[in-house]
Amino acid sequence: MVEDKPPRGSHAPGTFWYYTRDFERFALLYLHGGKWNDAQVVPEDWVRVSTHPYSDAHSGGYGYLWWTADSASGTPQEISFPAGSFWAEGHLGQYAVVVPSRDLIIVNRVDEELTKRQVSKRQMARFAQMVLAVALPN
Repeated sequence: MVEDKPPRGSHAPGTFWYYTRDFERFALLYLHGGKWNDAQVVPEDWVRVSTHPYSDAHSGGYGYLWWTADSASGTPQEISFPAGSFWAEGHLGQYAVVVPSRDLIIVNRVDEELTKRQVSKRQMARFAQMVLAVALPN
């Protein structure tokens, strides 16, 4: 896949551009507990506490800028991502889902110049479950 310019992403204070591969690398960094190659880039404790649920949401919980499949209270949620997973979520349904138990990341990007259709959280959760259903077993 060749991208001439990175698609725009959205963040509350403003908009930024990034490449799909960079979104993938960010998810991979968190999958590996903050390590890139053999270097600890993000403290492992920060990865752990930021991906821990501190409040409940309709898809699980919410940590420090990461959504989590597990709720803070342990209450089953209406939208089901793979247990133990966490994800970053952005404008129109940009997702970087991290599934540590399967050593897996799933990235979904939406090019707003091509469509204004949004990928819902429910659709992304279903897609993640479908990927796990066909992925190699642990």
